Amino acid sequence: MEKNGLFDSDEEEEKIEYKPEVEAPDQNLGETVEVHPASRETQLLTESDVSPVSKNDLGDDASSEDDIEETQDLSENKFQFDVPYPNVQEEDLTWSVSQPVKAGHISYTVTGEDKDGPFQGSRRYKDFYSLRQALVNRWPGVYVPPIPPKQSVGNKKDKFVSHRMHLLDQFMKKISKIPHLIKSDEFQMFSKPAGDISATFNSLGNISPEDLRKRLENELEVSTELEEALVNQSREQVNDFQAFLKKIIPTLKTIKEEAKKMVSSREVMNKRTSALVEAMSQYESNGLIKFADDDISRMVIDNPEDPEMKAKAEGIGKFYSNTFKDFYFWIRSTLGDIEAALDAVNGRDKVVQNKVKLLNKQKSEKSELDTINSGKKTWKSLFQSTSSKQNRAVFLTSDIEKLENDAKELDVIIKMINCYIAENIIPTFKERQIKDYYEFLNYIARREINNCAATKFFWNDFTKNENIPADSK
Repeated sequence: MEKNGLFDSDEEEEKIEYKPEVEAPDQNLGETVEVHPASRETQLLTESDVSPVSKNDLGDDASSEDDIEETQDLSENKFQFDVPYPNVQEEDLTWSVSQPVKAGHISYTVTGEDKDGPFQGSRRYKDFYSLRQALVNRWPGVYVPPIPPKQSVGNKKDKFVSHRMHLLDQFMKKISKIPHLIKSDEFQMFSKPAGDISATFNSLGNISPEDLRKRLENELEVSTELEEALVNQSREQVNDFQAFLKKIIPTLKTIKEEAKKMVSSREVMNKRTSALVEAMSQYESNGLIKFADDDISRMVIDNPEDPEMKAKAEGIGKFYSNTFKDFYFWIRSTLGDIEAALDAVNGRDKVVQNKVKLLNKQKSEKSELDTINSGKKTWKSLFQSTSSKQNRAVFLTSDIEKLENDAKELDVIIKMINCYIAENIIPTFKERQIKDYYEFLNYIARREINNCAATKFFWNDFTKNENIPADSK
């Protein structure tokens, strides 16, 4: 079988991974810090963006998604963002979402390349949402990358727009690595629209069993000749995986909300060193200077002849990395991936539900046909002519046969989807989650090491001051 492009472990798939950017090393440390992909949203924040989170913020997941930062709307219709690491937005320029513009609603410039070549145009969030919904509904069992959730309150604030743009940009980059989705008719409606995109998607009907089977066979290369033992094993694997995803999602949501509350706490903690030094500075200015008979050379922090120490003291809090913020964005990204995987599995259930509906409809029509053929009187038949009854019988006979064929088709499709998920989605998704966690753990460990190193070098400078007795060092 051909693997789902996002989850393949071959060389082509590896291109989807974000290669960590390199942060400029601190001059005092001489150590380069890698920037982990999951923390890229963190790069768009500054310390002043963080506000305390109350219990009331935890009720509506969508509305509280970006409560970590609060900024004012810009008066201009174009948004400007201070991104500390410009390379974040320069990766894979073939596919990008950029340049948000406010004109009644927020629109983004989207660039990419579909089966007919390059494209560029203005898209709204609802266009991305409609695209993903169409792909999820018409490609059951296939992983479709996540997009940020809907949010009605505060969705025009510049920091929120910045984060949404970042997540939509990642959606485009991820989906570009899944060939069967990029070549699909649904994506073509997004990349080369003929009219209103959302309206076009809303007018789409359900994909027919015949077309769905062709997609599985031709695009995903899933065989229709499947051994019963393999089918049963695959179904059990998918059921177990689905149950696990449903169980872990609430846990991850709780962890995410707890992480959000820790962000502001860590910001306060990071600023305590500056507060401590400021307190000592006040003591030097009001106490030590008098004990030293106004000899400014005896000052350590507040010495006007040595402003470097005061400058370091004022800047140390801003240097510290907020690893809780890194963790918050990482767990949010992980949660989105898991929910997207569950969407893929739930697509199989929708096919099963459609099969049940067809069988129920077939049963109902058979009962009606038997009544007509037996000549039994019903309230409805009293108002029908003989020719109307005959025409109805002809229609029912034809439709019952079609329903039976469609139900058989869906039965085969369900088996194909189970095998596809079991062989392609589940094992590679598990491997990816493990790999991403280890990469993030390494990243966050390095960030904390840098925090400790910054503290060490900062306080070590105090011990080097000429006023500090050598025997006390």
